[in-house]
Amino acid sequence: MRVIFANKSQPLIKSCGEHLHDCYEIIITTDGKSVTCIGSSCFEVKRGSIVIIPPNIKHSHKSECGFTDICIHTDETDSAIDEPICFLDNTDMLVTVANMIYMNYIQKEFNYENINLK
Repeated sequence: MRVIFANKSQPLIKSCGEHLHDCYEIIITTDGKSVTCIGSSCFEVKRGSIVIIPPNIKHSHKSECGFTDICIHTDETDSAIDEPICFLDNTDMLVTVANMIYMNYIQKEFNYENINLK
C-alpha cells in the first residue's frame, strides 16, 4: 500500500462536513467518539474503530464530545474495495498500527511519496 497522505488530528474535532476524496481513505479513531455518515448510513465510531472509504464516496463526521483520528490516503489496496468497511475494535491494536504508519510517513522512513491531488 502506497501512502499518499497521512494526518493526525489535533485538538479534538467536533465535526467534519460532508466531503469526498479521489482516493481511498482509512480513518482510525484514536480518542473520543463520533457519528460517521457515509452516504445515507450513519454509525457510531470510537477509539480503535477503523473505517475504509473507497474513492468518490461522500462522508461526514459529527461529535458532541469531540474525537481525534489518523487519516491515511492511498490510491491502492491489496484487494478491490468498492463499499465502505467499518471495523469496531475495543483494543488499542489498530490505534498503535495507525500511529506507526503515521510516524513512518512523517519521517519518510519507507520512501513514501507525496502526490498533489489537486
